[in-house]
Amino acid sequence: MTNGFKPNNPLEEKLVALYSKQISIIDFLGILIDSKLVIPSNRDADITAPDMNFKPLVITSAMGFNVLVAFTSLELAKGASSMYPDYGFTAEVDADRFLLEAPENVGLALNPGWHMGFELPPDGLQQILYRFGVKEYKIKY
Repeated sequence: MTNGFKPNNPLEEKLVALYSKQISIIDFLGILIDSKLVIPSNRDADITAPDMNFKPLVITSAMGFNVLVAFTSLELAKGASSMYPDYGFTAEVDADRFLLEAPENVGLALNPGWHMGFELPPDGLQQILYRFGVKEYKIKY
């Protein structure tokens, strides 16, 4: 099932465990939320400071919804710059902080172009953020 995929870090080891059915998707998503991700960006930026010109890569998934693109390691992200030349830079981000900023109509593509990845639709991403306490439910009156 791993097709010779070599993990580059502990997160990718857990991804292999997910695909090998050693852990559940919910367990993996909990680990993912607490991990670092590598994202393609349109410019070299200090993501620890506000930067209104910094734009992460958003693409349309095969299912027709918009997704933020993120990779589990720099090694997997390297190919994105050839596919998306306007996004030739990368930034390492805390997954929870990065995904918290995602608009509610955008999902997540993890490792697009690699067989060790997946997509979450927008509502799925929002549910994960609530489930793992990244976002709080707001009661509307």
